[in-house]
Amino acid sequence: RVWDGSTCIHTFTNMEWSEGRTIIIGHVTTITAVLILPGGLVASGDDFGEICVWGGSSGCSMLYPAASSAVTCLATGSEDGHFLVGHADGELRLIDLAELSMLATWSDDSKGNDGHSGSVLAIAGMDRSGCVAAVACNTGLFQAWHDFAELSKVTAFAEPAISASFDEGGFLVACGHNHVSLLTLDGRICFVVNAPGVRCAAPLWQHDRRTNSAVKEPQLEGGNTKKKRDRMARTRFSSAEQ
Repeated sequence: RVWDGSTCIHTFTNMEWSEGRTIIIGHVTTITAVLILPGGLVASGDDFGEICVWGGSSGCSMLYPAASSAVTCLATGSEDGHFLVGHADGELRLIDLAELSMLATWSDDSKGNDGHSGSVLAIAGMDRSGCVAAVACNTGLFQAWHDFAELSKVTAFAEPAISASFDEGGFLVACGHNHVSLLTLDGRICFVVNAPGVRCAAPLWQHDRRTNSAVKEPQLEGGNTKKKRDRMARTRFSSAEQ
């Protein structure tokens, strides 16, 4: 469903096609990620690794072949007509929207304690001299480059992340079981706060009356414990307990 505020403006449903046997076009399991695309299109991914693009004349188009791992996140690419797909096995794919075909793929070659690559938690499309995306995995912050098949590690998190998100100001927030970290996209750690039980967090924008512009307070570095508590108060947290 696509919502405008509290109003549902469109509903997309699976389609059935039959020629000797019934084929379902769309998702047949839990949808795990959704992305609004240009032109009123909607991309979605599911637990089976399927990617669907809804809208347009075809109603629903599916990326073939599907990945072998669940889709964890979707993001627009740095170029028009491209979008990015993150997977639970640490794979990142770049998709051409017009052809609904895969242009490139990257993998996280770092291994966790269980011997498996970290899951892709969040993606931010970039265009910096060959850098396609900033990628947050369980183990740390990575970058995807045009000329490499593996993700390039920028920095490790203070502890394995269970959730992460990028914002438009160029920051990454990573939440572990006991800490929340704020980083820039080049891996600079702005601060780490002790926050057990927090499952997601986002920086807050504040308005600077002197310059008539939005500023983000957590950019400040260093400081004593009191200042860190003050910064923590300026960061919105939501936890399973609250």
